[in-house]
Amino acid sequence: GLGFKLIVGLLILVLAVFGFGGFNLFANNDPQVASVNGTDISQAQLITETQREQQRMAAQFGPDFDASLIDPAALQGQVLNRLISQELLLQKANDLGIGASPTAVGASIRNNPNFQIAGEFDEETYRRTVQLLGFSPQGFMAETERALKLEQFSNAVTQSAVITDWELRNTATFLNQKRD
Repeated sequence: GLGFKLIVGLLILVLAVFGFGGFNLFANNDPQVASVNGTDISQAQLITETQREQQRMAAQFGPDFDASLIDPAALQGQVLNRLISQELLLQKANDLGIGASPTAVGASIRNNPNFQIAGEFDEETYRRTVQLLGFSPQGFMAETERALKLEQFSNAVTQSAVITDWELRNTATFLNQKRD
């Protein structure tokens, strides 16, 4: 029919003028703002995390919070630096085989006091809170898994510090000094 001929003609025109890259003109590409060892951080991800940071700040400061006092560019820069650091730490945790089981992720969510009513997990509260944070339930589970991995990696590093006898003696000497 005529409609089919128009579609084929349009495809031939696009391929003739732009090549196979012409299909990308019609795709909604989300530009990357940073790349961490081949993993891209998209502009949409940065904007979403910046909005979440503003929501956290508003919750922390309560009714005294004035969003107009925040420099959006500085806040985005801080959020981008945090996203880059988290991605680097997550990549290292993955390299070391640190993971979080689905059971641990589920337990973390069920034990979160923000999702409980009278000490019991409430599915509706969970879904509503997760939605307010801008996550789907699956996205929030993935984010919780990321957070658990980062926490395990951080604990492994901080709890495995080794202090030499020399450092211990010097520290004790400095702490016991008396000055006139």
